[in-house]
Amino acid sequence: MFTTLRVRRSLSLLGILSICLFVLTACGGGSQTTSSAPAANAPAPTTAPAAVAPTTAAVAPAATGASSAAAPAAKASGSIGKLANPVTLEVMATVRSTELAAPGADWIIAKAVKDQLNIDLKMNWVTNASEYDRLVLTRGAANDLPDLFLSNANLVRDLGAQGLLGDWTPLLQYMPTYVKEREVEQLAPIGTTDGKLLSLVQKSPDPFKGTVMIRQDWLDKLGLKAPKTLDEYMTVMKAFTEKDPDGNGAKDTYGWSAAVNTLGQLQNFDPIFGAYGALGDWRVDNNKLVHVPTSNERRDALQFISQMNAAGVIDPDWKAQKPEDFRNKWKAGKIGVWQEDWCAGFCSGNHDPFAKANPTGRTVDIEPPVGPAGKSAITTWSKVGNRYSMSQKAAQAGKGEAIGKFMEWLNSDGYLLTSFGEEGKMWKRENGLIVVDQANEYRIVRALSGWSLKGSEDELRTRYDQTTSYPNGEKIAVWDIVQRAAKNAKTDITDFAVLPTAPADKAADLTRIIAEGEFAFASGQRPISEWDAYVQSVKAAGLNDWQAAAEKRAKEAGLIK
Repeated sequence: MFTTLRVRRSLSLLGILSICLFVLTACGGGSQTTSSAPAANAPAPTTAPAAVAPTTAAVAPAATGASSAAAPAAKASGSIGKLANPVTLEVMATVRSTELAAPGADWIIAKAVKDQLNIDLKMNWVTNASEYDRLVLTRGAANDLPDLFLSNANLVRDLGAQGLLGDWTPLLQYMPTYVKEREVEQLAPIGTTDGKLLSLVQKSPDPFKGTVMIRQDWLDKLGLKAPKTLDEYMTVMKAFTEKDPDGNGAKDTYGWSAAVNTLGQLQNFDPIFGAYGALGDWRVDNNKLVHVPTSNERRDALQFISQMNAAGVIDPDWKAQKPEDFRNKWKAGKIGVWQEDWCAGFCSGNHDPFAKANPTGRTVDIEPPVGPAGKSAITTWSKVGNRYSMSQKAAQAGKGEAIGKFMEWLNSDGYLLTSFGEEGKMWKRENGLIVVDQANEYRIVRALSGWSLKGSEDELRTRYDQTTSYPNGEKIAVWDIVQRAAKNAKTDITDFAVLPTAPADKAADLTRIIAEGEFAFASGQRPISEWDAYVQSVKAAGLNDWQAAAEKRAKEAGLIK
């Protein structure tokens, strides 16, 4: 059956992510805990798991036919022009939905590409996104990389150092609308190494999804107003914990809740970190590159979380909770304030478990807390979306023009087909929106839609301009929440995507030591007086080398002088 999906788009810049990533078991964004959700059909992140995908947006619909600078109407078939001779392209990508099979030999997208461009697509589908990096590196070790594939900073670093990646610069002439609409030139420094564009970086098509949710019915019952400062947040959290806001006579409610991911990293505390200006990996202060996780601001934020823990206002299970446990807890009606992906909280289907368990409950979105120095941010946000690499072998074999035309086709002639499938059969237009048939066989056809979606307002309204109902029939306008979230304070980390990731031989130790240290400080297991010793341990584990490499690159990129 046809279902209409709708929702909003954030600013023109986005978090790495945030998106409804069934793709790699993610959604969004955004639920960003010091790291962004990966882009659609992108390799799984190596430092943090993706957020849970909302159940209502397994396939992202596209823009309506209205023409605009951001989303022009599809061009007539064949407007890009066929190649004079057939070219075979091996393309490696993750499937759009890991719960479904990959497209078969009769895939209509491959047929269209053959008919319109004279390109034979040889798709190499990866169904387990966690294996993606390993599979690509294995192919690289054998000097047998696919012609075109999704990449990330780590893959570009490792494969580029071996001379295995081709330069995209000569290809851009074949993809003019793609370059313009996806802001390729603005983001080019992120994918450039030693003057070569080894990674084609596009803007994310997804909206910013971070928000803070609160139980409005609890505020009303206790005669409280929505908090704004950290002190006010603490006052409200204590009331939600101690004054029986659900009226069941039991002490089973808490002011805040959180989780710990599989790497031991803190989740759902970003608004607290944001109140101290302590989000992200790097920032620039007075022309100096500062490692945020070892900064004094991060220390102060962890101290506040420790105070929350000592005051008993945090759900005591947070120290052992997985992200899915955290979600189940607030949906059960036991938490008063929490950080969430707004779609996971309000989109159709996602809000239903809460409404069913709490027939008279009311959740609303509020602004993040303001810290002692006037700082505020819900989470990090980045403009960076998918990254693509081309093998040097493909470039040497003269396949560059074919690759460029294929990318341009995804943005123009093939945009609607790749994003939604066959018009009239797999989707139709209703009242200016695209209505998508969610039959599994059609979702399989849209396996590569993460490569074609643009993030235009029309496209996002199709995904998120929806209403959610409370049990009494009262409606929640999700698009209004989308628009408010776009204006919420956030920490922009786009510029820092140009910096190198932690050295490969040090990354695991650094991740572990920082995760263990932050958990110990936040939970009160380690006194904040040991902060300096902790910082020294991080530096010894490899931060000093990473800092030196990051500063070198920051100077090259003009972030510092």
